[in-house]
Amino acid sequence: MLELPDIEILRENLASRTSERMVREVRLLWDGLLGSGSSPVSALLGQRVHTFVRKGALLALATERGAHLVIDLAPWAWMWHGASAHAATRTTALVIGLDDGNDTRIIVPGPRRTAQVWLADDPMDVPLWAGLGPDPLDEEFTWEAFRKALRAGRRRVKEILTDPRVAPGIGDAYADEVLYRVAISPLRYSHTLTADEGQALWRAVPDTLSRAIEALRERTQGELFEKEIRDFLQMHGKAAMPCPRCSTPIAEVRYDDRVTHYCPRCQRGTPRA
Repeated sequence: MLELPDIEILRENLASRTSERMVREVRLLWDGLLGSGSSPVSALLGQRVHTFVRKGALLALATERGAHLVIDLAPWAWMWHGASAHAATRTTALVIGLDDGNDTRIIVPGPRRTAQVWLADDPMDVPLWAGLGPDPLDEEFTWEAFRKALRAGRRRVKEILTDPRVAPGIGDAYADEVLYRVAISPLRYSHTLTADEGQALWRAVPDTLSRAIEALRERTQGELFEKEIRDFLQMHGKAAMPCPRCSTPIAEVRYDDRVTHYCPRCQRGTPRA
């Protein structure tokens, strides 16, 4: 599943390829891609791409006229950019042809075709975008808002981190990395955190994501990618491997389609509620 750092790198690399290009062709090859309430994507024809913007794990292609194509890549979809001469594959859901002879395409492989797009004048007109909390890399991601979320009921810490109303764009991978960074158990209930622990967790969110973006930037070198890059992570995906700090085997918990990895020694603490 692509998370905020992956989408930020996609945003950067797509923006550098498409800025100032005119849309000369739009082909919707899978009707299920278009979200409810969207304007026809054909309205992009003749508009010039301004840039790509991001909120959480959502992307939006913004045109100079102010239209926004909001893109939810969901768990499995990805973006492709290349010569228009290449024929669209059977997994291609949307083709946006540009005036430099290149296409930007949305690829939705496999049976779980859950990606969607919406064309709107303002991304806030798209309920999925409007329903997101403050982006973890924005100034609006404040300690006050985060503290309120930590105290709002009996929820485990990882559930808070992966709530798009609290910290949009964080999934299993980066929630595990954030929690390892501050040595807090993902099984701990959020309201049991001390003020110091809560602030450390809040600070670790943008810091961990920013470090990941830098690592991905080094690895991609301006290129797009078809699947997430996770080789630099310390915890997620490392089940049974030695903890980088204490060499204890990393534990794995699977529950409700979520996979959690943590160090049972470094990340102690599942106190009673």
